Amino acid sequence: MWTIGELNLPYRRVDWGGAFGGNDDPAHRARNPAGTIPAVELPDGRTLWESQAIVRYLCAVYAKGDMIPLDPFERAQAEAIMDWGPAFARAVSAVRAAYKNSDATLESCSVAISLLKPQLGMLELLLGDKNFLGGQNLGIADFALGGWLHRLMRCPEELELGIPTNVRSYYGRLCLRKPFEDHILTQVSAGMQRIGG
Repeated sequence: MWTIGELNLPYRRVDWGGAFGGNDDPAHRARNPAGTIPAVELPDGRTLWESQAIVRYLCAVYAKGDMIPLDPFERAQAEAIMDWGPAFARAVSAVRAAYKNSDATLESCSVAISLLKPQLGMLELLLGDKNFLGGQNLGIADFALGGWLHRLMRCPEELELGIPTNVRSYYGRLCLRKPFEDHILTQVSAGMQRIGG
């Protein structure tokens, strides 16, 4: 949804999965044989599924040369960051699972936090002195990691995750974007986060 917002594309959102159910609905399975979310139905009736494939397609069609590089090597670099994204997501998810456990303590979260540290170091390295992951402008790599970074930034402060300054600054730049606010800040992990629940 964030990508669609950045591209200012018209859309009709239909909530499926999770609390909404419907993953096994035949109409949804026709759009996405895996039965997962998200899935996008294009104006011509064709469908796409898997987040990163959807981002790549939308940016290639509606923002080629802007959010997705034209140069094959630069595009491959951006896609490499997207493909690394699940490693970052797993590390963030592990921290979130650890502190949300009903009997969680700072000590019980320490293993997950230690596994997050290398991923934070990688993100810091990838950012360097750039505004965004692919360079000075928002692009496909940011869409792959931005939501997960938001989830990380919402973790309780007492976990002392040691998030690098340039990663915090990057998150600040994302937060200034209205589509990020509309589709991530107010929709993803928007509630209060605390250790033990």
